[in-house]
Amino acid sequence: MNVKKYPTRIEENIVGTILMEDDGQMDTTTLQHELPTIVDLGSGNKGNIGPARLGIDDIGKITIELSCQEYRRKASKAYDCVDGRNRNEVRRENVNELGLVQVPGGKPIQDSSIRLMRVRKDSKLPGNRLSRVLAEQTRIAVDEGYEIFVHGDDSHGKDGCAANKLQRDILISNAKNANIVLPLVWDLSTKFGLNIWIDQGDISDLIVVGNDNAHDDDLWDATPSEKADIIVDNGGKYVEVIGEHTEVVAAAVIDANEAINSKDFADKHVMPDGTNLGALVATLGRSIADIFKNTNTEEDKKEAALNAAASLLWTIGTLKEIGDDSMKIVLIDSLR
Repeated sequence: MNVKKYPTRIEENIVGTILMEDDGQMDTTTLQHELPTIVDLGSGNKGNIGPARLGIDDIGKITIELSCQEYRRKASKAYDCVDGRNRNEVRRENVNELGLVQVPGGKPIQDSSIRLMRVRKDSKLPGNRLSRVLAEQTRIAVDEGYEIFVHGDDSHGKDGCAANKLQRDILISNAKNANIVLPLVWDLSTKFGLNIWIDQGDISDLIVVGNDNAHDDDLWDATPSEKADIIVDNGGKYVEVIGEHTEVVAAAVIDANEAINSKDFADKHVMPDGTNLGALVATLGRSIADIFKNTNTEEDKKEAALNAAASLLWTIGTLKEIGDDSMKIVLIDSLR
């Protein structure tokens, strides 16, 4: 018997699920788990991705279904972008067994953004140029055994990744919206236990340094298309996503061992007009676990915590830059 799950009611933070059998008869079995936590990104979001764009007023059922076991996968060592649109088949090898680790722009774009929030323009930034920072971060990731993807889309080619294209703007917007971004990132930081090593002042410093580097014209020596080429030249793989953005929610995966199959989710959530409802997926837990890998001393862990907080700033900043004011984040923990 194949069973399709349709969450139908919410009572005191419990999801009741009706199971439908192949013959259309109702199975009274009930699956119960805690409702996912929804995080509001606040006002002033600059993008146009979100449920309001598609005329959807209530994403409650969607967030519940997104957090179900059906779409969970074991996190792999393959990194890609949070973009929820369809990819080509080459990029989807083993997607049913292992899930992509998704961060805005992909790992090299994220890791170069972390560097730009951590280090002022000096000898610690290779050549004092973004192109060299990006090449170094890509080589490091590839040498550590990660499979690295960078994407464009079928309309804009290699300029089709918003996180890549808006990298500089995101760092600037974090500073302009610090009163919103900092509390959100601090809450996430405490959820991951980063507050053992850092405080809110450290996050403020990350925002300031990122903003300063974003305003340094000499540093920004590569276009989005050139950045994609740099990643490929240093061991990454280029793919193109297809179609328009129809993501209606952002999912932040907390468990370090889990990812979400956003392609499978979109395929199974279709509006009457044929539009697939997708999700922007940020695999935060796996990404932060990778940042903390090989940390032995307290000093190492402090450095990792700062880098992890910078990655959270990068994620929240990106979602505010590409999402509209209706975009929300659902925090996906392990099923209990």
